[in-house]
Amino acid sequence: MKNVKVNTKESMPVRKHYSNSHRIGDFILEGKPGATFDIPFKGGDHGYDYHVENMHTIMFARGPAFKKYSVAPAFQNVQYMNLWLTLLGIEGALPNNGTVGFFDSILEKAPKRENKWESMGECDNFGSSQVLECQKMPAAEKNKLASKLSSCPLAKSFPVYSKDYCYQSYCENTVIVNHDPDDCRKAVIEVLNAFSEKSSSDFSFLNTKYSIQCPFANHSSMAFFSAGSTSMSKMADAQFVFPAYFQRNSRTVATKTQDYTTKYRKLYVISGLATDTNRDGHADQLAGSPTHFYRILIRCLDSWVSTNPPACKNTGCARAFTFPILDEQ
Repeated sequence: MKNVKVNTKESMPVRKHYSNSHRIGDFILEGKPGATFDIPFKGGDHGYDYHVENMHTIMFARGPAFKKYSVAPAFQNVQYMNLWLTLLGIEGALPNNGTVGFFDSILEKAPKRENKWESMGECDNFGSSQVLECQKMPAAEKNKLASKLSSCPLAKSFPVYSKDYCYQSYCENTVIVNHDPDDCRKAVIEVLNAFSEKSSSDFSFLNTKYSIQCPFANHSSMAFFSAGSTSMSKMADAQFVFPAYFQRNSRTVATKTQDYTTKYRKLYVISGLATDTNRDGHADQLAGSPTHFYRILIRCLDSWVSTNPPACKNTGCARAFTFPILDEQ
């Protein structure tokens, strides 16, 4: 049907939270903007996908609790509950799907909350930073990497928190891995610069500070999931054995990454692997084989404070992409 999308409970996007009730029928019809369902004695021409800009509304807030002339970021209605609880002084009294503290930026006196997360620490290290070849590289390239790796300062703090993961420093690039060596979920944080010199050599390497053994050395199906900021992005731990079908169809995100880098000249990029075995839209807590690949592109609106780790005075214009790791169409 023209201008109508048909979903089942299984195909309904998780973000819409419309699939787990017995009151929902076998098929759900979703009209695109402008479509009207004409039912005898009743009609429907509203309630389109909330991603459609015309569906967005506006919130005005006035009172001593709010900063004058402040603007809140766009939000879904589920965020309101925590705002009411905060204003009433009973924050956390009722569990809900919103994010505690979402409206802090527009409040005169936002509550002070205890940070119960454990700061992510550096991975166990065994000495000085040196280059370990996992694939043969030109001597000049190795010397260049070794010089940079041994001279770049170690980040004293990292703007991510976790008790299960640790980070490996590769100058302006960072690899985040799980303390459990059998957990393949990992991420790479890079500074992508349109002017960076990229290496065309086909190699991978490790920082001997963290390991003296290459993972899956010379595995024919290994592929980098880093964005490729510079030759320093070819870290062996930034690889994964992706199915051939996924590799052939993952060029879209690479193209988008290049387009945004060309447009904004410099980006903060996070790429990684996640596991969602039951496809409920929430990452699994327990270890498992990665089922999804994601990439987040973040633009600095003001100047950069640091590139080790990446930090901006004012971040914005983020774009996120998530792809299931499929082996067939």
